[in-house]
Amino acid sequence: MSPNHRIKAPRSGKKPVDISGPAAPAWPSYKGTSQFVGTSPSGRVTVYVDPSLGQSGLQNAQDLLNDADRVVTANDTIFGTAGGPVSAIVFALGGATDGTGGADHLGCDYTTGAAIEVDASFGSSARVSALLEAELS
Repeated sequence: MSPNHRIKAPRSGKKPVDISGPAAPAWPSYKGTSQFVGTSPSGRVTVYVDPSLGQSGLQNAQDLLNDADRVVTANDTIFGTAGGPVSAIVFALGGATDGTGGADHLGCDYTTGAAIEVDASFGSSARVSALLEAELS
């Protein structure tokens, strides 16, 4: 094989997960390794996931990333003010993976509360988005 013809992996149609990225913030309670998923097009939401959740957790995180700008824009509209940038991690908050673990942040402003934890909700990514909105507001 010539060095000019590298073997390329087949494209699955799914966007690959970028595990490099900005360092994760200090989370309110999550102590594991945060895997970077991406930053929303507006740059206002950076999403991470607990990699131990496997494909279901990653799907929740990717869906949250795809919905994040809609959520922050709606929050801005509801409260009549623009919020700041936040980071969010999807993990099994309180050991739950159905959304019942809720969400958490350390403070009620975009400085102390910018690290947001949201419970995974396998099969219900809309619930994960709702948990992000709950912490934003």
